[in-house]
Amino acid sequence: MFRHLGTLVPEQGHLVACLDDPNVREVLPISREVIGYGLTAAAPWSAKNIEMSASGWAFDVFHEDTCWVSAHTHMIGRHNVSNAVACIAMAHALGLSAAEVKRGLETFKGVRRRQECVGEAQGVVLYDDFAPHPTAVLETLRAFVPLSQHRQGRLLVVFEPRSNTSRRRIFQKRWPEAFALADQVFIAPVYIKKDSLSAADMLDPSEIVEDIVKSGGRAKSFSSNEALKDELLKIVKPGDVLVFMSNGLFEGLPRKTLAALAT
Repeated sequence: MFRHLGTLVPEQGHLVACLDDPNVREVLPISREVIGYGLTAAAPWSAKNIEMSASGWAFDVFHEDTCWVSAHTHMIGRHNVSNAVACIAMAHALGLSAAEVKRGLETFKGVRRRQECVGEAQGVVLYDDFAPHPTAVLETLRAFVPLSQHRQGRLLVVFEPRSNTSRRRIFQKRWPEAFALADQVFIAPVYIKKDSLSAADMLDPSEIVEDIVKSGGRAKSFSSNEALKDELLKIVKPGDVLVFMSNGLFEGLPRKTLAALAT
């Protein structure tokens, strides 16, 4: 499918591809020019001197062997630096200047529910994230680790199994690995929908907790979101990074927790 997609790009179009990914390299069409970018691979567009700043990530973007722009993004994590390099490569192909690209990146605050900063109170910073599946969760938490280290606090993760995928046992054994980077994990009740999902097919939060604890981690499941919030308010400390992960509203728990901390 992706090989076919590459052939559909018109001659006047641009195909920007991450050369760090062997799967991407495998499906690239050989019949057209590709704008390659990456962080680790030898690519025409690359990011170097990557450093976390107080408000995001700073890095230099090289085109071939020349530094084309020194950039800054408010988005967290090396994967977002990679995404920024892709945008810069495309912007260059469309004729934008380095100054225009730099200004665009520095004023872009991200999108809702993707590492969205809800606020900070009592020295605890709260984020809201979508958390669609284990792979995305692991990569997202990888992005938050440097932030928690920078703040000299803990990375606390609050997870609600709410999507059609996460509510099922299909990833039962993969969730503990996805949460491995968290200092402590709090699992909300599985979201109940009016569907035909049987109890036997439903995710078991207590089993995830058991597997995490067996691996030396800390985790706890809850029978209600209110009980979860009460526990969070008892244990959070200044410097902590608190990440809520759900593909739904989570009964407003991120902002309810922030409001409770602020009072």
